[in-house]
Amino acid sequence: MADLTWQAGAHVAALAFDAGGRLGLALGDGRVQIVRGDKRIDLACQDGAMSALVAQGPDLIAGGDDGRLRRIAADDSPAEIAAWPGQWIEHLAVDGGRVLAGVGKRAVLIEADGRQKSFLHPSTVGGVAFFPGGKRVAVAHYGGVSLWWTKPETQEPKRLAWKGSHLAVAVSPDGKYVVTAMQENALHGWRLADAQDMRMSGYAAKPRSFAFAARPNLLVTSGADVIVAWPFSGPGPMGKPPLELGGLGGPLVMRVACHPSQPIAAAGYESGAIQLVDLAGRRGVGLREGGEAPITALAFSPGGERLAFGSDAGEAGLIDLAALALDAKRQTV
Repeated sequence: MADLTWQAGAHVAALAFDAGGRLGLALGDGRVQIVRGDKRIDLACQDGAMSALVAQGPDLIAGGDDGRLRRIAADDSPAEIAAWPGQWIEHLAVDGGRVLAGVGKRAVLIEADGRQKSFLHPSTVGGVAFFPGGKRVAVAHYGGVSLWWTKPETQEPKRLAWKGSHLAVAVSPDGKYVVTAMQENALHGWRLADAQDMRMSGYAAKPRSFAFAARPNLLVTSGADVIVAWPFSGPGPMGKPPLELGGLGGPLVMRVACHPSQPIAAAGYESGAIQLVDLAGRRGVGLREGGEAPITALAFSPGGERLAFGSDAGEAGLIDLAALALDAKRQTV
């Protein structure tokens, strides 16, 4: 079912499709690999490992160990946006023409015109995310999350406190919830209306990958031998059991990704297998039986018609999903 598979030559740290469908791979040897159809080119973008890659319209934004943030334009030409020598860029988020980068203890907001604003935290940034609409950002760090407004020059952040290391962060599509991945085998969340804490535990491993589905209102997560999906309708997941979807009878889910518009999620397993799950019909279909190493990156194309994957051993591929006739009215895939 995979239209195209290849060996990228290094650990695949991140994947991103730009608005035109160009695929970028952030690789552990400092390259960004660009894929168009069956053609691939390599760009030497970092003196060190690549660790973060996101799409911003027709461009790709890349960061890594050398502290340099680069924009890769639609013609594949890279240009430096900003540099923080001696720092690592491991976390990126975009909103419109703006970029939010985690740099040491700071989250740096870069406006479309190049102006920068820094938000300082008590420890190293563990994750960054924009709220819907882009007026606010969430930054994870040791001890919780800091919420900052993007416009005021002088402000004190709203602190969402919870002891421990917070290593990734996501904001729900309605802006009502913030969720982080903990150092332990658990997620932690806050309902912003009343600062209610939510602890989502019981995982076999650390749930490092999670994403909110377009619909239904579920948080899809890794960390178990199935996709664990927490319901976020109404008051949130407190007191509600999660859905357990898919599964291959043993291997753990390492990465998840959600379709941009349909109630569909993809799971990449430690065995190298990939599975697609219909969140509404709660049925799954195998897309890849296995590989040489765990899946480390998954990404849907902007229209959801393709799924890209990468592994720890540098395996990469593009899977054509059109033959599956993904349709919101279907209850199975």
